[in-house]
Amino acid sequence: MMEPGFEPRVPDGCLRHDAGGSRAVRWCWFLLPWSLFAAGAQACHDSVIRGLGPIMVRSEAPTQVLRLTPMPRDPHLLCANESQLSFMANVVSVWARETKPPTYLLDYQMLDTRVAYTAGLAEGWAYEVSYNDRRIVKVGIDQIAISFHDSIGFSNDGHDEVARDDIRISIPSYGIEMNDRNTPLYARSFEATLSRHLTEGGHGLPDSALSLTVRKSLQSASPFENGSVDAGIELSTAWPMGRNFLYMNLAYTLFGSSKFVAIPLKDKQFVGMAAYEWRVVQDESFLMQYLYTEGVVANLGNLSEPAHELYIGYKWRLPEVTVELGLIENLFIYNNSPDFGFSFGLVYPL
Repeated sequence: MMEPGFEPRVPDGCLRHDAGGSRAVRWCWFLLPWSLFAAGAQACHDSVIRGLGPIMVRSEAPTQVLRLTPMPRDPHLLCANESQLSFMANVVSVWARETKPPTYLLDYQMLDTRVAYTAGLAEGWAYEVSYNDRRIVKVGIDQIAISFHDSIGFSNDGHDEVARDDIRISIPSYGIEMNDRNTPLYARSFEATLSRHLTEGGHGLPDSALSLTVRKSLQSASPFENGSVDAGIELSTAWPMGRNFLYMNLAYTLFGSSKFVAIPLKDKQFVGMAAYEWRVVQDESFLMQYLYTEGVVANLGNLSEPAHELYIGYKWRLPEVTVELGLIENLFIYNNSPDFGFSFGLVYPL
């Protein structure tokens, strides 16, 4: 509840309508929700029943991986005297092509790593800082992906007919031809997140929190601009269902870089996540997680369509660390998202 008499202040400039200030106006309204919840709910109690949270994995869709990618978040924030260190490593095999007419060919493997420090602030507030590294690598999982798809009766769409563990990015209409001999691809970045708890769960309502993340590109051997800044706002919710939990996130992102080589990209994007946690025992959970990522390119066949990713994972909370392992697979549209992959995560309470 807001305090009596509380009126959110519209920041100066938000009411401007001049064309030259359109970007400033949009960023101004982007920050407005923080004034709405500046006097929001307080939440950090030992009595709160918590799950183990969503799988610690973000979108690995080809058009997404070198800009800000929202992390699934648990609205249960750390208390003021709590902190933790987390580590994430995901590796995926990407095989995506459209050949009639020849539109694109994406054949590579991506390693996505993230180290983050998270701490509670005043009650109902928390912050996180993270270092991120995403790069194209050769880790030998193409054959694993092909064998997995064969075992469950899925098509490999020609992936089993080409050399394993190759690296090739080809988009003829833009004159793009990249391989492991001429173009190293990686991106390093720093991210900072401030989170505010909004509502307590119960009586049919979810636990919820709002997070604001800013990403600064640090170093890149990619066709994106070095030093670009992205920002995103994310609403995270957790719905208790007996001993299980349903998590739902919705994120909106504004990007500072708007093209990949000569390919124009949207400078804004919606991302949605839904995950269900089955509590096997008190400190172990099985999770199934779905991620929707809005397309950000135009006129490139299925690369212009939303990406749909499925994650299946298991979490163990041990006395000194929480461990998670998972599988990554695409859904619905198989040639615009990761073909197959593994996720791994650790969380150390400090």
